[in-house]
Amino acid sequence: MVGTSVFGLKITNRADQKTEAFAAKQRVTTEGALEEIDRARMEIYFRSGISAVPLNVVNGLILAAMLLTASPLLHVGIWFGAGVSLALARFFLAKYALTRGGRLTPLCDRLFLALTTLSGSLWGVAFFLLPATQISVVHFAVAFILSGMTAGAALSSATRPIGIIAYNVPAISLAAAYIAMIGTPPAYGMVVLLFLYLAVTIRISVQYRNTLKEAFEANASLEGAKMRVETQAKALRELARRHEMTARKGEDATRAKSAFLAGVSHDIKNPLAGIIGLSRRLSEDEDLDADTRKKNRQIYDAAETLMRFVGDLRDVSIIESGQLNLMQGEITAERLARDTRMLWEPKARAKGLQFNLTLTGDSQLVLVGDSARLKQMLFTFIRNALRFTASGCVDVRLDVAMNAGKARLKAVVEDSGRGVPREAEGRLFKNFFESDTDGIRIMDGTSTGLTITRHLAEMMEGDVGYERRKEGGSSFWFTAQLISLDKHEKGSGPQAVSTSPSAIEDAPAVHRETAQANNLPDQPLRVLAAEDNAINRTVIEGFLVARGWSVEFAENGEQAVEAATHKAFDLILMDMRMPVMDGLQATRAIRDLPTTAAMTPIIALTANARREDEAQCLAAGMDGFISKPIDTQRLFDTIAAVISDGSGGSISKAG
Repeated sequence: MVGTSVFGLKITNRADQKTEAFAAKQRVTTEGALEEIDRARMEIYFRSGISAVPLNVVNGLILAAMLLTASPLLHVGIWFGAGVSLALARFFLAKYALTRGGRLTPLCDRLFLALTTLSGSLWGVAFFLLPATQISVVHFAVAFILSGMTAGAALSSATRPIGIIAYNVPAISLAAAYIAMIGTPPAYGMVVLLFLYLAVTIRISVQYRNTLKEAFEANASLEGAKMRVETQAKALRELARRHEMTARKGEDATRAKSAFLAGVSHDIKNPLAGIIGLSRRLSEDEDLDADTRKKNRQIYDAAETLMRFVGDLRDVSIIESGQLNLMQGEITAERLARDTRMLWEPKARAKGLQFNLTLTGDSQLVLVGDSARLKQMLFTFIRNALRFTASGCVDVRLDVAMNAGKARLKAVVEDSGRGVPREAEGRLFKNFFESDTDGIRIMDGTSTGLTITRHLAEMMEGDVGYERRKEGGSSFWFTAQLISLDKHEKGSGPQAVSTSPSAIEDAPAVHRETAQANNLPDQPLRVLAAEDNAINRTVIEGFLVARGWSVEFAENGEQAVEAATHKAFDLILMDMRMPVMDGLQATRAIRDLPTTAAMTPIIALTANARREDEAQCLAAGMDGFISKPIDTQRLFDTIAAVISDGSGGSISKAG
């Protein structure tokens, strides 16, 4: 009996020892994996810090130029010099950290956080260089740049929340302290908005970090404990290599990333759309003096640039994830040329540049392709040409030629600007290209647009390229293989057509949507607008009330359905993303009402500009689609088209 007990005890001890050894081995493996994940997370943080340095310098220059209108040169110079010094110090510390595998000594790490805090404080101190009398356009411009910097910090430092706190809290707190010193009700209101904005940036960063965590847990359920650790470490290394662009292997991880990007894009674009809308409304004020009008234009241009840059970043992510689909439709080179001239020739003239556009080949051949993406590619080249050309001309050439049963469209944009530095030519179409020569930095979305153009050309079985002009300047081109529906009615063969202004203006317009505004009813309309953003509500109200219409607002989809149930409206403007009930659910609920309210025209008014979003809106029962920022002409053109179409035909207006 004793022997049995002893024997049984030995067996139990032996089993316990094996269990403990296995558990210890698992703990070591798990701890090693967690350490690897933490190392990769810190690499992302420091790489993001390095990438942010050029943007800090450029924004510092812009802000310094604005501050010079209200502050002495000495003060602004000291402020800018301090900012550049802090940016360089953080740059070299981050570089040093990457050489150590994303690790710093405790002392250096505390120094880096201290420099981050000082950098954030310096942006907040910028307000104190302005007179604390009353809020002016310069104050709003400084606040706009500050919001952009803190929003960027929230995204780039999301893998290390303490970095966001170290940067954003002092920046926004100092700005709020200065604005509170003004002592007016609008100033106190701005202080409240600043702290709300701080809370939003922290919340977005927390959501980003949580999204990463959920993605790793999804992979763990598919591949087991060991594969989970290896996949997470590999994914984080890929994140660091591609500047926070996550390479997702599993379907669940891809959906999580797409949902996050859609949310962040909407959260940033929605307030930007409000700023652009308010700026447009302000520009219509005839009492503005020339200086205020100029500064308002600068705010508008800066907001549009940031809006386009956010859209470009989202396009890059969608392209690299393989989720971008080309929307095929009919297009001709002649129409592409007409639209190009109408948009860009006035801008070239305003800058004192000559704008020439030439068509060669079968310009009237009906082609099948994604017209919006073709314009995006061409307009990227033209926008850059206008931006970097101080004098002379911009030449655009479009050529259509048949090749092996397919039509090849080639677009060439040449300018007389300073050209691209030779050492940078080989990196033009690569991600995050940046060139610096003679103190002039070529960036601010330029590289992102060129990267997107390269991807789109490859999707269209084409190519992109750059050539240095002998007489000076640059020549950018792309090609695209398109399907041809039929031959030119006047016969085949090359045909050269010079698109002079008179030739373009005399050509019959394919779409005369602007004429739709004349079809608006004479009597005032009763409009229900579902919009959760206060700034956008102000913009919408300004547009509609100016026409003599009445507008009632709902702050979420549920309120919109309630209002449509008990009141009669001639039109409903519906945002897509709202709390409680989104716009798609609200539209379906209204269409299911057992009253005539179910037939009320509904137009989507949203910051979501993808054609997938438009398709969802139309499928839910909406009659039109307008993307933010809101343009007066687009708004009333679409309203006129929807109201005049008894069937509520699908009308869309992309921004």
